[in-house]
Amino acid sequence: MKKIIFIILCFCCVFGSYAQNKEKFRNAKDSKFVFMSTVGVAGGAGSIKIPNREIQNRLFSVQINQLLAYQFNPNFFMGVNLGIDFWRYTAFIPLTFNLSVNFTKTRFSPHWYANMGYSFKWYMNQKPELTTRIIQGAKAGPVVETGLGINIKVSEKVSLLILATYKMQHSSIKYSVDIPDEPDNSEYFTNSEKNHHYHFGGVKFGILY
Repeated sequence: MKKIIFIILCFCCVFGSYAQNKEKFRNAKDSKFVFMSTVGVAGGAGSIKIPNREIQNRLFSVQINQLLAYQFNPNFFMGVNLGIDFWRYTAFIPLTFNLSVNFTKTRFSPHWYANMGYSFKWYMNQKPELTTRIIQGAKAGPVVETGLGINIKVSEKVSLLILATYKMQHSSIKYSVDIPDEPDNSEYFTNSEKNHHYHFGGVKFGILY
């Protein structure tokens, strides 16, 4: 996994350097490579049903992303997005394909984007949570994210973005079920697992350059 992440980061750095050098020979109004750095926060929504219990999704997510994209015209660009998604006891590394649209060419433009890809695991606490005796976000899985907001052009080459977002992360929840004639060890480890779609709603702030 570390090798995969290292290769991805090296590719982004090399490709980014190439894009910046190439852009020097382009007219600002032509199609070009663009970059976008974003930070977002989101809160969990819905609930998770496991045997004899229903757990509310009160997870809190902090996400940092870097996008490398090709802008075909002032209204449309697409590219590859790499990020880090922090949960309370675990973290993911989402690698996604991005599609972004500015609906107008004005200084204040409605903006929409969609990310689709896969979130690799970075780390996870191996012990269950003390109060709930569960482990959330226990495995890697597909991720889908979309957002709608406003693109504010502050100069010919730089824009600021403010977006309301929705994210779905497929993962799993680990928990314990009672086994007759065996001691309760749910404080130390789990014995069952269930796949789950985690839903989040939040906000994201970005700079496009």
